[in-house]
Amino acid sequence: VRGALHGVGHRRRPRRTGGPVTRAGDERGSAAVELVVLAPVFMMLLAFVVLVGRVQASRADVEGVAHSAARSITLSRTPEAAAGDAQAAAEASLRVGSATCRSMGWSVALSDEEVTVTISCTIDLAAASILPVPATQTVSASSTEVIDRFREGGA
Repeated sequence: VRGALHGVGHRRRPRRTGGPVTRAGDERGSAAVELVVLAPVFMMLLAFVVLVGRVQASRADVEGVAHSAARSITLSRTPEAAAGDAQAAAEASLRVGSATCRSMGWSVALSDEEVTVTISCTIDLAAASILPVPATQTVSASSTEVIDRFREGGA
């Protein structure tokens, strides 16, 4: 009455043996090889992300600080005297000496009608040293603002 227990059309499951399950082609150790091959690729990708992030963040910071410095000079009653304060504020904002701005260049062009501020920063790229890039890169930005001669207290 064996067929009656399993019903019509059903087959019995084969019994498992106690031995190891083998795969076609025996892939033992392939994960370790894949890890060894892919680890350097992932490290280079990570270094590239750090490189691009640092350069873009520094570029955005320099552009924003140049605009802010030019604007603060034009809002001052004496633009010539405000240039020193704007430079000190720019150095503090850019955190001069950090990896995103090792050193800062500063230039101000004053005329009777406008102020142009040019700022440059040298970025430290040592964190991406496994990539074939220079150790530093310089980014710069300029901003021009019109001096409002008709503001309160102005000439």
